[in-house]
Amino acid sequence: MHLSRGFLAHQEIENTWISNNWSEQVQLWVDINKKNANYLQCPADKTGPCSYAMNEGIPEEAGKLPDDLVVLFESAPGWNAVGGADDVVTDWHKRAGANIAFADGRVEFVEADAIPNLRWTVDDKSVERE
Repeated sequence: MHLSRGFLAHQEIENTWISNNWSEQVQLWVDINKKNANYLQCPADKTGPCSYAMNEGIPEEAGKLPDDLVVLFESAPGWNAVGGADDVVTDWHKRAGANIAFADGRVEFVEADAIPNLRWTVDDKSVERE
């Protein structure tokens, strides 16, 4: 998910996190292959212009985020969508789950039953982590 690189580059250079209009803003920070115009669309989703949403739990002026904080996730088609654990789409792949991008830049496929246990807010210390 090249989009997570765009989020991380924006934060590093601008010292803020992308907030509203993230779908447009992230384009400035992603090395986009012009042949792949649908980079905001999951290959398993053919229904909309953007298959991802930004975690609504990221304050714009947060500074460095916890490495395990969710940044982007697969979500119902939309443009500039934001949301949380309840908005993750888990039925696009052969097994129930979704691709999730984290603040440390990694992207992982997370099984559906583990999604609510991820860190969704900066202050979230109550969720048990592995």
